[in-house]
Amino acid sequence: MSICEIVVSNCLNTSGVTADAPIAEEPSVSGKWRALTREYAQQLVQPLNMMPFFSYGFANIFLLAGLTMPSDRVQTIISERFHDQIDTISEKIVTLNRAMGKGVLSSELLVLTVDPNVPLDKTIMEATSQDGQDTEPVLCTTDLGLVLHEKVGAEWRHSVLLKPRVLLQSELEAEEAV
Repeated sequence: MSICEIVVSNCLNTSGVTADAPIAEEPSVSGKWRALTREYAQQLVQPLNMMPFFSYGFANIFLLAGLTMPSDRVQTIISERFHDQIDTISEKIVTLNRAMGKGVLSSELLVLTVDPNVPLDKTIMEATSQDGQDTEPVLCTTDLGLVLHEKVGAEWRHSVLLKPRVLLQSELEAEEAV
């Protein structure tokens, strides 16, 4: 799971109480419950501080890439150097959280990513290069997508609102050859 997916998923789920609601109840009931839970949770939660989360995640990336420095020192450097950028990201996460939670009563909006090695499917994803061929394996998601889950009658309908962008393995291999 990507860092972006973890951040967005954690920020959009204000309470574990509503996690199973769409399956257990009709959309109108679960939607009203979710809206009330979000409204009151927003009042209780202090402003979102994503600095520890991002500095920890990015420090781990640098350490895995071979940086030989204590983790806490790397986290401090990241926090000091990228404070403004991380604050901007945090503000955008809060704005997205509010926008996605308002007025959504009979449907679910979820982040859409693509796992590595899944074949490219242009109906639900977009390759970073326009010449990507169907069935080419995906390396990773570069831009998050958005999917709408709506209950229509007794069935759930899934609509991709925004296709996730993906990097194909062949694109990376082409870069390495240069």
